[in-house]
Amino acid sequence: MIIKYSIGFLVAGSATAQVLTLVTTPVITRLYEPAFFGIAATFFAVINFLRVFVSLQYESAIVRAKNDSDAILLACICVLLLVFFSVSIVPVFDFTSTLFQGFGFLAEFSNPHGALLLGVTLFLFSLNAVQQSFLNRIGMYKLLAAITIVLQLTYAISALVCGYFYEASAAGLILSSILSVLVSSALIFVAFFCVKKRKIHYEDFKLGNVFVVAREYSLFPRYSVWAMALNSASWQIPLLAILSLFGPHWAGLYALATKFLQMPINLIGKSVGKVFYAEASQLESAGLVSELERLVFNQISSLMVLAFFPCIIILIFSEEICIFVFGAGWLELGLLFKMMVPWLLFWFISSPVSKLLYVKNLQKNEISRHGVLLVLRVCSIFIGALYDDVFVCILLLSISSAFFYLALLVYILRVSNIEFRKILERVGPFIIKGLIFSSILIVLKVLSLNWLLIISVASIFMLIYLYRSYLFLNAEEVC
Repeated sequence: MIIKYSIGFLVAGSATAQVLTLVTTPVITRLYEPAFFGIAATFFAVINFLRVFVSLQYESAIVRAKNDSDAILLACICVLLLVFFSVSIVPVFDFTSTLFQGFGFLAEFSNPHGALLLGVTLFLFSLNAVQQSFLNRIGMYKLLAAITIVLQLTYAISALVCGYFYEASAAGLILSSILSVLVSSALIFVAFFCVKKRKIHYEDFKLGNVFVVAREYSLFPRYSVWAMALNSASWQIPLLAILSLFGPHWAGLYALATKFLQMPINLIGKSVGKVFYAEASQLESAGLVSELERLVFNQISSLMVLAFFPCIIILIFSEEICIFVFGAGWLELGLLFKMMVPWLLFWFISSPVSKLLYVKNLQKNEISRHGVLLVLRVCSIFIGALYDDVFVCILLLSISSAFFYLALLVYILRVSNIEFRKILERVGPFIIKGLIFSSILIVLKVLSLNWLLIISVASIFMLIYLYRSYLFLNAEEVC
């Protein structure tokens, strides 16, 4: 019951933040050009990659620490590392910025002020991650949910203020993100030290044990860092490459496309993954192999049913949706959404159930998996560069990512002794209904009928599909 309430708080916070994103982004996109989003996204791509190394992933150990004293020491280790790396990055970036500038990366930040901004931002973002890990450790889930909302709300207000009252630029988007993290970190400090200070026994803390604890949890910097680095690189390198090859305009469009691509994963996939991980772990520990197979079967079937028809809707109407929501200048974003549908579909299905590999103690292959995904995406970028075509580049990125997540799904089914044919037999009726509905919608679009009629028909089809999906998800026996 405690686990369900905890997940409920986190889901509520995440859902509210996603709603705020959906409400405010259409206004923000009317103030800022795609190129501004591209420059800002590139800046934070560098930050997100460097964050993997600055704390050596010791913040991941905070949640799994044996006791509160170790958790405090791990947090202190993280802060010390953050200070060291953030200060060191300022002079180092004076050299690396020349390299970046040569490839077209971050030319705007190749000066001392830009290097200082990079160091400060790196420290603030990494510190916020450490704070949230510590809150997770002591079970302050309500505060975690509130912080998620505060982050998005502060960013939205700051970006709107900068866009309305000052000249819209990439600097406005960057400073808005920095301010949101600064505000959330300040709130965590106030809430933790002023309200919840009795949760931790500070008398157990001894500075002399820092090196002992660092050595005890050394598996995180030795192994987790490299897996996380490969995962981060597979996400950040495409953005940097698109900026270098095709300019900030396309980098901005790609950044927004991937941001919205991640929304259903962050809102539904992560929550489903947490519940699935908890239930699968219990079944594995109890030796209930058949029940675990049933759980995996039901989970994959449900995710396929839930994702199929909405992805078809995006495939058919992505351009029209983007023009209506974001403005007339964002037609190209709809084209990117259309090309990235296969990626979204298989990622949405495989991501939550990939936790099974941890249940089966198969996480040792995680570095190899991230490495394969990175190679696939780099090859896609290389081919796109040869053709000098951004659409070829992004289409190949989508196809290669979809292929990777499909292969991961097949591997999960093999580990669970489930035939893919049985999955298709179970979800087949929903796929057929989705194809019938989509065929009618395509005919209505080709005939150029009244858009009010098309929207009405699409809404009715979606409601029917979601209702049938609801009955499917709530069935007592799925297989």
